[in-house]
Amino acid sequence: MRFPPIRIACAVLTVFLAVGCTFAQEVSAPRVPEPPATAPAKPASKTHHRRKTAKRTGPRKVIVHQGGATDAPTQMAPVAPEEKAVAQRAQSDSLLTATEVNLEKLSGRKLTDDEQSLVNQIQQFIAQSRAALDTGDLSQGYNLASKANVLSEEFNKH
Repeated sequence: MRFPPIRIACAVLTVFLAVGCTFAQEVSAPRVPEPPATAPAKPASKTHHRRKTAKRTGPRKVIVHQGGATDAPTQMAPVAPEEKAVAQRAQSDSLLTATEVNLEKLSGRKLTDDEQSLVNQIQQFIAQSRAALDTGDLSQGYNLASKANVLSEEFNKH
């Protein structure tokens, strides 16, 4: 007895569907894991939870009641030890003196506009250095005196 091909195809399809359904049920069925061996349960205790506060990104607000206190005026110039201050002032004065000597050497020459501009810049450095030294800012005074001296030495070389 021979079966028509359509019947064979239907039988094979039925077998595949039956096998596929059981496989689908196995795959989609949730597996319940075995509970791990645990220690005996601790008695429930009361726990106090802290409230979570938002993180502050800006500066904290400080409230000063009844006016607060007045601050002492801050000194803007850096404070140097006395010996170091005396030595730095002496170095600055010697640099300024050397710079002025270099500028006096130029007094007899005819200067171009660029050269005159450079001399004016050196004189500004000298004035700023003296002002800084007078206010007690020794490091700024030394830096300006050093700049003026370097410029005057380079200018005299040419």
